[in-house]
Amino acid sequence: MSPQTIDVTGLPEAVVAHLRALVDSIRGDAPPVPRWDAPLTTEQLAERERIRLAVMDAARPPAPPLTPEEWIAAQREFIAKHAVHGVVVDDSRESFYEGRE
Repeated sequence: MSPQTIDVTGLPEAVVAHLRALVDSIRGDAPPVPRWDAPLTTEQLAERERIRLAVMDAARPPAPPLTPEEWIAAQREFIAKHAVHGVVVDDSRESFYEGRE
């Protein structure tokens, strides 16, 4: 069988190390990697979360900063989409303290 390669360019080192360990365990060159559904120790959970966050950071480019006008437009759009119509709330000072005499 001829060797095959996988391009891991841009992946965090922790992910590359995990992939190497997985391949080694499949070949029998290293202890088996715990099954994905096996109970994990606290250290294993922390490592899994660290890898997950590293992958998420590498996969999602940062959003470009918004100008003040763009930010205001985005807030107004959100409010318009989530507005509750037909409900009137009495938020006067008197209503807050009603019945506390």
